[in-house]
Amino acid sequence: MTKTIVVLLIILGLGGAVFGYTQYKSSEEEGEQVYCTMEAKLCPDGSYVGRSGPKCEFAPCPTGDSGGDTGIVPFKSGVRGLIMVGPVCPVMQYPPVEDCNDRPLATKVTISRASNPSNVIIATVSGKDGKFTADLAPGNYVINAGESQLPRCSPTSITVLPNKYASITISCDSGIR
Repeated sequence: MTKTIVVLLIILGLGGAVFGYTQYKSSEEEGEQVYCTMEAKLCPDGSYVGRSGPKCEFAPCPTGDSGGDTGIVPFKSGVRGLIMVGPVCPVMQYPPVEDCNDRPLATKVTISRASNPSNVIIATVSGKDGKFTADLAPGNYVINAGESQLPRCSPTSITVLPNKYASITISCDSGIR
């Protein structure tokens, strides 16, 4: 009796598998719409791509060159920023001494959506000249700069418009008094 039940379950399992496979093949041949999961793959450049196509494969990662078709439209918008630190002299003088002017700061820069400031979407660094650039979709963002307690850089909000690069200067406090 037990062997009969096991054999019957095996036959039902095989029948179900054959039926499922033929349904999958026939839906693929008839061009039915395929729904992919909402998974994302992290690319080497820090961007993400989702699944697409009839087999729900991940879209190719951007190559970084402008010649290849990556399936991802690059943003023609973002932010160009400058990070400055000051004061750099213990006592400000009048008229100001040129060596005491604020200086560019090479530091870590993180960018988050204003709607979710704890989720960093871009992490980069400013150069020795204090400059940084980030390509972003249009929207509202929060930019944080700095790596430790000092110099102290306050979070700065910025709005990126379509097909434009917003300019921003972030002033950081060196803590010198």
